[in-house]
Amino acid sequence: MTECTHTRTNERWVTEDDGYGDTISYWDYKEESTCIDIDIGRYKCTRCNKIMYYTGLWKQHWEGKNA
Repeated sequence: MTECTHTRTNERWVTEDDGYGDTISYWDYKEESTCIDIDIGRYKCTRCNKIMYYTGLWKQHWEGKNA
């Protein structure tokens, strides 16, 4: 089973003091996962709606399969 690898780019405008009395401004880009927790032991991609589990035991618990 392949895990989902979807990401999104979060961008924001940053203004900082450069330590010498001047300010610098720039765009800051960060890649973030599109997954969110939906229950104990499982999470979902908000882009493809694939449900994934933190461990095999959680998968067995949620899908009702015996070991």
